Amino acid sequence: MLEQLANDLAYGIQTLRARVEHDAAQIALGRESEKNAALLRNASDGIHILDAEGTLIEVSDSFCAMLGYERDEMIGANVSRFDADHNLAEFTQSVGGS
Repeated sequence: MLEQLANDLAYGIQTLRARVEHDAAQIALGRESEKNAALLRNASDGIHILDAEGTLIEVSDSFCAMLGYERDEMIGANVSRFDADHNLAEFTQSVGGS
């Protein structure tokens, strides 16, 4: 019975440590993400980040100003809305998609 109790305690301690490490990693990731977003938003260059389908997932304020749109109008839109020469098949191939 004492052996089972010791095993249960060891498991609980291990689980707690794993949760603390996970939470700390999530906090660090959140801070890094916030820092990157702030740097991107304040960049003087027109920067945009696309996913594999050509959907805008992040844009700099300068990029928004260059095109005359607000950030919330651009995020989630496909780049073809702003770039008439955008070709999804060529884009997908260039980023290693199929």
